[in-house]
Amino acid sequence: MKNIGVQKELSTIRDYLSDNGYKVFEVDTTNITSSTTLLSFDAVVVSGASDNIMGIDDTEAKIPVINADGLTPVDILDQLNRTL
Repeated sequence: MKNIGVQKELSTIRDYLSDNGYKVFEVDTTNITSSTTLLSFDAVVVSGASDNIMGIDDTEAKIPVINADGLTPVDILDQLNRTL
């Protein structure tokens, strides 16, 4: 089972992914301070409210980061299934 971090504001997506077989954890992106925190996830879903949320695109943890802006839970599930 893959571990997915989902930004806390995205509860609908978190519930949908959980219902579809992913182990989902709420992530408060304002409190992530290092790539080691990200290493516990296979992917992270963020709201896209900030262009460079906490520098996540520069992290050494090479995991998929999905910007949920404009995507449905089905779209995000599809991306995860293709990526992971």
